[in-house]
Amino acid sequence: MHQRIEVIDSLRGFAILGILLLNISGFALPYAAYMNLFYNDSVSSSDVVTWLILNTFTQGKFLFILTLLFGASLELLQQRGRDWNIPRLLILAVIGLLHGILLWDGDILLSYGIVGLLAWHFINNRQKLFGTAATLYLFGVMMFYLLGLFPVGDNNSFWQPTPEDLFHESYWKTHGGLLAIEHRIRQISGIMIVVVVQYGWQIVGVMLCGAMLLRNGWLKGEFSRKHYRRLALCLIPVGMVIQCIALLIQYLYPYSYFASWTVRYTITELATPLLALAYISLIYGFWPTISRWKIAFWLRQVGRMALSSYLLQTLICTTLFYRFELFDRFTRLELMAFVPFIWALNIWFACWWLNRYSQGPMEKLWRSLTTKLSGKV
Repeated sequence: MHQRIEVIDSLRGFAILGILLLNISGFALPYAAYMNLFYNDSVSSSDVVTWLILNTFTQGKFLFILTLLFGASLELLQQRGRDWNIPRLLILAVIGLLHGILLWDGDILLSYGIVGLLAWHFINNRQKLFGTAATLYLFGVMMFYLLGLFPVGDNNSFWQPTPEDLFHESYWKTHGGLLAIEHRIRQISGIMIVVVVQYGWQIVGVMLCGAMLLRNGWLKGEFSRKHYRRLALCLIPVGMVIQCIALLIQYLYPYSYFASWTVRYTITELATPLLALAYISLIYGFWPTISRWKIAFWLRQVGRMALSSYLLQTLICTTLFYRFELFDRFTRLELMAFVPFIWALNIWFACWWLNRYSQGPMEKLWRSLTTKLSGKV
C-alpha cells in the first residue's frame, strides 16, 4: 500500500506542476489570450508554435489528472462518512472563494468544493460509476457546444478586445485594491454560472471516474505493467487523431469565434480524457523505473502538499506579473522561461517543509478546520 500511495502522490505532483504550463498565461496575459490565439495583431510565429504544443499536449490534460485524483480522494475518504466529508468540501470551497477574490480569479478550488458535494453523493450511493461518469462528462461537453451556438460576434471584448479593454484589464490587475476585487468577484460569479450550467458536469464526471478507478484497483497499481503500457499505446494514437482534428479546425478558421473556440474546444475535450489517461498509464507502466529517479521523490513531495503548492504558484505569479507590473509584457514562449523557476521553488518549498512537518501548511489548516467543523477528533 505504501508504494501505491507513493505513485498517487507523485502523479498528483506531476499534475500540479503541469497545470502551470497553461496557468502561466492566465496569470501573465489578458483573458482573451486563453480563448483566442489571435486576440491581438502582434502574434509571432513563436507564439503560434508554443500555443500549438501546449494545446496539443497540456491543454486540459493536467487539470483532468488533478480532478481525477480529487475524485479518487473522495472515494478514499468515503469511510469517514458524511460528517467529515461535507465540512471538508465546504472548507475547500471557502478557501477557493478567498483565493479567487483576493488573489486570482482563475481558481479551481471553489469549483472542486461545490461540485465535489455532488460527486461525493454519487460515490457514497452508487456501486457502479462508469456509466454515470461518462454520461455527465459528455453532457458537459454537449452543453459547451450548445452554449456556443448562441450568436456571439467575432469582435466581442472577451474574444477580440480593443486596446482600451486591454489597458483597463492591465490597470486593475497591476494596481490591485478594491477595483481588482470587484473585477475578480465578477469573474468568479461568471465562472460559477458556467460551472452550474456546463463545466461542473464535466468535473463531476471526471471525479466519478477517479473514484471508480481507485475502487477497481487501477489507480492503486493493481493491474500488470503490461496492461498500463498497452493501454497507453492504444490511447495515445486515438487521442492524437482527435486532437489533430481540433487543430485542423483552428488552422482553417483561425479568427472565427464559433469554429476556433466552440468547435475546436469541444473536440479537444473529447481528446483530453484519452491523452490524460495515457499519461497516467505511462507513469504506472514504467513506475518501477521512474520510482528510482530523484524527480519521482520531488513530485511526491509536491503531491503530498498539493493545495499548498497550488496556492504557492498563485503567490509567486501574482507577485511577478501584478506587483512587479510584468503583466502582458511577455510572449507565450518567453513565459515558458518562468516555469522552471517556479517549479524549482515549488519543489524546494515542498521538500524543505516536509522535512520538518508531516503536512503542508494549508493541508494542516484544512484538516484542522474540518476536524473542528465536523466535531471529530
